[in-house]
Amino acid sequence: MTDDIDEANERPIEPGDLVCLKSSGPQMVVRSVQGDDVLTEWFDGNTICQHTFKIFSIERNTDESLVSASYIGYIESEDDKDV
Repeated sequence: MTDDIDEANERPIEPGDLVCLKSSGPQMVVRSVQGDDVLTEWFDGNTICQHTFKIFSIERNTDESLVSASYIGYIESEDDKDV
């Protein structure tokens, strides 16, 4: 069984965490975790994208400035969905 602990922070990746691919790519929000599968969501311009990645291919974002900017954009998009 693959352990779902993020080695950098020693806690499981969970919904709401900001992550990125270990190989680079956009900042993504974790929507759900099912075993080794992590459903993520991110923006490509004004388009919301989703994809499921294996837990070993992502890592939690630890850059505070990027976390704040990504989180603000995510909250604004969630508010827009209710309209």
